[in-house]
Amino acid sequence: MDVLPDVTHARFGGWSTQTQLPPGLRPPGVKAPDYVYRYLKNLIVTLQLPPKAIITETQIAEAVGVSRTPVRETFSRLQSEQLLSLIPTVAP
Repeated sequence: MDVLPDVTHARFGGWSTQTQLPPGLRPPGVKAPDYVYRYLKNLIVTLQLPPKAIITETQIAEAVGVSRTPVRETFSRLQSEQLLSLIPTVAP
């Protein structure tokens, strides 16, 4: 049984793993977790990040230029606000 639908047919509002993220530039003096939270929440509420898009910690960390730890914190925070659903990866 597949956990996710076949992403090769992820068009017209389906699941998509081909999300292009705009680069983020953290201003001096702003803590990484706070910046990542504002960056990602802005992408979500302005629909720059399409609904049902699949993003990874690594994608966000690379786009913003931070480690994965603040991204993980942001994912948890946005999940608690019901703006993001976490899908755990299962190793084969």
